[in-house]
Amino acid sequence: GISSFDPPFVALEPADCVFRINRDTRFSKDKAPYKTNMGAFMTDRGRKVARAGYYFHIEPGKYMAGAGLYMFPKEIMDLYRKAVIHEKMGPELEMIIKKVEQKGYYVGEKKYKRVPRDYPADHKRGELLKYGGMYAIEEGPIPDWLFTDRITEELMKRFNDMKPVQDWMLKVLDRS
Repeated sequence: GISSFDPPFVALEPADCVFRINRDTRFSKDKAPYKTNMGAFMTDRGRKVARAGYYFHIEPGKYMAGAGLYMFPKEIMDLYRKAVIHEKMGPELEMIIKKVEQKGYYVGEKKYKRVPRDYPADHKRGELLKYGGMYAIEEGPIPDWLFTDRITEELMKRFNDMKPVQDWMLKVLDRS
């Protein structure tokens, strides 16, 4: 599993990762009691923390596998932006994005139209300052290997390919 290339995950239990299947219908017109998807978010501290991790999701006709942090809470947004403009961390992220994209994954979450006002509009990594999350993801139709004995091998390959994004985000979070 993941702990073969990311050792802190060895103690993680499945219950710490899998999202519940029942929906909160209190404020919804759709009273269907169950979700039509299944997902798991794995961090070295379980899924209930604002931390970079690995994500797996299936729903009718669609699959996703990813690594990183999808949406930054404000305190993490500030840490991320400081890392982007850092003389070593910023260029390292640019290199990681290039390598991960070359493997065919989408890296993203460019959420904002403008560079934040606390930063120069023409900053050399201004585009990265517009991101609201930093993750790599593969998304598409259900692959033929998903319901076979190859699932673990295939997912671990993808997670390992995306691991540099995960590692960079954890370095940002653990510096604080």
